[in-house]
Amino acid sequence: VVTGEVFDYTSAIRQGRFQTGLLGLHQIENAGMAIALLDTFCQEVGRKLPANILIAQALEETRWPGRLEVVSRNPLMIL
Repeated sequence: VVTGEVFDYTSAIRQGRFQTGLLGLHQIENAGMAIALLDTFCQEVGRKLPANILIAQALEETRWPGRLEVVSRNPLMIL
């Protein structure tokens, strides 16, 4: 099974282990930026920070069809 990238995230207000739904090490940086922006937005507008479980679910479910998409596992074929 081909999965996304697993990473640890730590900031002043959140820490956790997350996994992206997209392949590529650069997705760790993208996901970390998305988490930081979400937390900053929530603080700025006075909203409660989403639980790590919700963020983890959203990151894992992220897909970009046709970009490093696994179309076959035997033999392994990636678009």
